[in-house]
Amino acid sequence: MKHTFDFHVHTHLSDGDPGQSPERVVAAAVREGLDHVGLTDHDHMIGREECRALAAAHQIDVVNGCEVSCYWNRPTTGEKVLIHLGGHWLDPEDRALVQILKHNQSVNFEGYIKEMLYACRKLGLQPYGEDVDRLYERVKFITPESFHRGKRAVVQVLTFGGCVENRQEGYKLLAHGGPAHVDPRRFLHFVGLEDAMEAINHTGLSTLNHLHYYHLGGKGNRELLRRVKELGCQAMEVEYTRYDKRQQGRLLKLCEEFEDKTVSVKEIFHSVDGTEKYLFE
Repeated sequence: MKHTFDFHVHTHLSDGDPGQSPERVVAAAVREGLDHVGLTDHDHMIGREECRALAAAHQIDVVNGCEVSCYWNRPTTGEKVLIHLGGHWLDPEDRALVQILKHNQSVNFEGYIKEMLYACRKLGLQPYGEDVDRLYERVKFITPESFHRGKRAVVQVLTFGGCVENRQEGYKLLAHGGPAHVDPRRFLHFVGLEDAMEAINHTGLSTLNHLHYYHLGGKGNRELLRRVKELGCQAMEVEYTRYDKRQQGRLLKLCEEFEDKTVSVKEIFHSVDGTEKYLFE
């Protein structure tokens, strides 16, 4: 039986677009003909039951998931790197996982967002002509139900306020190396990689998400892959919305280099009745 799925899905409860409610997630899954959806909001699992109830009418399996933020200390340089780990088939009541998620939910998102808004003001970008405190209120108004706010929220304010032509321009300003980039390590004190991986693997399946986003280079990518495999990571994300074919090809080669059990998330699926997990098609 052929399965179709997307295991990296966000709602407006983390950094999905405003209006990206569980209802819209299910509607998109039906439109795309998916059998399985992994709801992986950042650092919480709040929308899963609503999504599952809506999906049941369409015989779509909603996998308990989460994208956990954590830091890895790169051994060769001592650099602290922000990493996103995917977790699937998680037990939302697991004590270790609950503690990890509560810690991550308590970090200083307000300070991080305001610092990005200050950086934009220094470049002459002042949406709506308002000060930073008023702009932060706009961020909360745009994403009132979000538990995880960051660059996406600031990009939305810049775009809606007419300071950039489109979201792509906004992301270039705020991205690593951009003129308004703010180091998240100053504000977002997430858990360590080892603790996050242990909590995920206690009940579920762990994946390393969007490796290219960490700007580690070939040597750094291999250092990270070596470490996450030592900790029990079972898969790596190869297909991602913003990846082109060349980037996907590089990641697939890394999967082969680190043996066939470091597979693409696309190669993982789950039966509708919940009795089987597969790593290989």
